[in-house]
Amino acid sequence: MEIGNAANPALSFQEARGSGIWHTSAGQWRLAVNGSTITNLSAGTFEIVTVSTIRIPDGTAALPILMFSNDTDTGIFRSADDAIGLSVRRDRTF
Repeated sequence: MEIGNAANPALSFQEARGSGIWHTSAGQWRLAVNGSTITNLSAGTFEIVTVSTIRIPDGTAALPILMFSNDTDTGIFRSADDAIGLSVRRDRTF
């Protein structure tokens, strides 16, 4: 497989050649949309390079949307309109 680049990713759609995934070096992958790099991926790292909005589900106190890999009931969730909740052990703390 070719290494590729943002304008011509190695894995892409026939109708959208500038959108897809390519390999930059050992253990490094990138995602492109319309010829622009959107994310960099490597072991243990997910970097958002270019974005205007990130949309994620609300989550709950018991299952926050942003959590730790070894503590899945502690984290951040959307508790109500215009409000963020923090949870520890499935309980809302803030």
